[in-house]
Amino acid sequence: MAHVPPHSLALAARVVEPTWRAAAACHGVDAESFFPPSHFERKPEKDEREGAARALCARCPVRPQCLEYALLVEEPHGIWGGLNELERRRLLRQRAAAGGDRAHVAKVGAAPTDRLEAAP
Repeated sequence: MAHVPPHSLALAARVVEPTWRAAAACHGVDAESFFPPSHFERKPEKDEREGAARALCARCPVRPQCLEYALLVEEPHGIWGGLNELERRRLLRQRAAAGGDRAHVAKVGAAPTDRLEAAP
């Protein structure tokens, strides 16, 4: 995991708290849609799987917290906060280029202001 600035640690605690996870739309749902299978997955299968996960994320009340958590811990797999691993890496690069912290934990609870220009 990359170095997290000390001023972000207190704010990060709000993201890592399990309380937001209990309110997640995916809480108790089979994680199969959120993570790739152990076997090769063709693009149409991946698109369908990720689409199902994103649909659940779209109506999730804690989507911003989920995304910020994944960015903070640099989660390498799955759909978190509606973004896959490639999209999260792109978002981290965009934030770094803009001079921001690796995760905008100060904005947890609000909709992220950083949006991907175009999803792959």
